[in-house]
Amino acid sequence: MLHELINQKDFKYLRALAILYFRLTQASVDIYQTLEPLYEDFSKLRMRGDGGEFEIVRMDEFVDTLLREKQACFVTLPVLTRRMALEDTGQLAPRISPLDENSDSE
Repeated sequence: MLHELINQKDFKYLRALAILYFRLTQASVDIYQTLEPLYEDFSKLRMRGDGGEFEIVRMDEFVDTLLREKQACFVTLPVLTRRMALEDTGQLAPRISPLDENSDSE
């Protein structure tokens, strides 16, 4: 059910909420495998900043915040095992950036 909410593209705020919930409740390997493909989603979200003002944040920035920061949306996130450690133990394959793919074709 949670994967369906994350993969649907019609309701971006529901999707963002599902992504945040997934980040809060799932294991590190599952988080990386599910959230990293969302780096290719550039839809806009309006989010309230620290001072109460609204700012435009793209979905890929939101996902990056969830994967890198200790706090998001005024919520302290659980510790996430570093991706490099998961790659070293063989739990995750090395990530290939879309930027790397484009430089090879030139």
